[in-house]
Amino acid sequence: MKSVLSPLVCLALVPGLYACSDDAPPPSPDARVIVPPDARIPMPEFVLSASEQTVTEGDPDGASFTVALSEAPGREVSVTVSSSDDTLALVEQTSLTFNDDDFDTPQSVTIKGEQDDDAQNETVTLTISATGIPDATVTVTVVDDESLSIVANPTAVSVNEGETATFTVRLSAKPDASVTVAVASDDEGAATVDATELSFLDDFSTEKTITVTGVADADTSNESVTVTLSASGLADVTVTVTVTDADTQTIVVNPATVAVDEEATQTFQVSLSNDPEGTVDVSIASDDEGAVTVDPASLSFDSGNFDQPQTVTVSAVADADGDNESVSVTASSAGLTDAVVTVNVTDITPRIIVSPTSLNLTGPGNFAPISVTLSEAAASAVTVSVSGTDGETVVTFNPVTVTFATGEFDQPKVINIIAIATSGTSIVTFSAPGHAPATVLVNVGTP
Repeated sequence: MKSVLSPLVCLALVPGLYACSDDAPPPSPDARVIVPPDARIPMPEFVLSASEQTVTEGDPDGASFTVALSEAPGREVSVTVSSSDDTLALVEQTSLTFNDDDFDTPQSVTIKGEQDDDAQNETVTLTISATGIPDATVTVTVVDDESLSIVANPTAVSVNEGETATFTVRLSAKPDASVTVAVASDDEGAATVDATELSFLDDFSTEKTITVTGVADADTSNESVTVTLSASGLADVTVTVTVTDADTQTIVVNPATVAVDEEATQTFQVSLSNDPEGTVDVSIASDDEGAVTVDPASLSFDSGNFDQPQTVTVSAVADADGDNESVSVTASSAGLTDAVVTVNVTDITPRIIVSPTSLNLTGPGNFAPISVTLSEAAASAVTVSVSGTDGETVVTFNPVTVTFATGEFDQPKVINIIAIATSGTSIVTFSAPGHAPATVLVNVGTP
């Protein structure tokens, strides 16, 4: 306006409210009102304490600013305060009223940041408006209280070898762009995952399932595997997978049963079912060494040879009876279940029994008696003959035969072995038809 003292030409807008100007084009006669210079109509403006505000999402106190008018309005003024997005910034005082008495008393407006599902800061415009007064605005920055992160649930799972377990993955908030989460096991020989990556955008809150499979291996140890979830710009998240081993360490024998004749040998083999954590010592023992002996008496296994069978030799011992025997040979180790091999010994009958089975003679003319018996009675007389491997150049015999009548099998008969050389060795054999022979080792010379 050029002068508050100049006559004004006003245009009636609504009853009691006019738009006035001292240089406006003449309005139509029915709308024109001539206002004297001393009757000027007030034109107040909004007075704000701040044109910008910052509020944190979810802050119960929020933020505030004040509103007043620059001059008395000459009437009651209803002021509306509105948010451009109530889902982001909510205005608690949406209407204010001013009149000539309180126009310059600031009235407070509180804004509160609303929770959303993303992790981004947002900007909202508040508009303060009233009829006949130019609008004013306040720019509100809503600071998001969430940070974008990978969320795993649970963060530790257990799984048996050969079985599966699951966990889920999501994001904590909505990302600006698609996020790819890589999924990786640090030991695929122990645990594998069924997906190597997951993608999130609008479905950020959807829990996506990862299946973990425990891998069967050759050892008996439990394993701990780390599955890492990673994405560009985000902190890694890990899930610990405990793999419970399904294997039980056992001693393996093969075969579990062997047959052997007296004075003969047979073998079986021993190994372990799984890779041990350290060295495993296995003891081998016969429960009747008068019938069966073993060699060796112990075996050792480790990661390098646990599955390589080691041989045990069983020897059947000749005895004076005519009975077959069944002997248990036990393979044992601390903390493991025993493995048993059954050794069935077939008695060799009949046979010749001599005592002693070795002797030393000092020189020519020196002799020693050998006691001869049979293992069992025969249906008819049995004649035992004696001979030496030296062709009687080292020793000779007297008598060269002995005869057992029926029923005399256990009555000792004597054959003398006589040295005829100054030195030498002879293996003397005692034999009879239908009987297992017996031998005596003879050394002639200085013992």
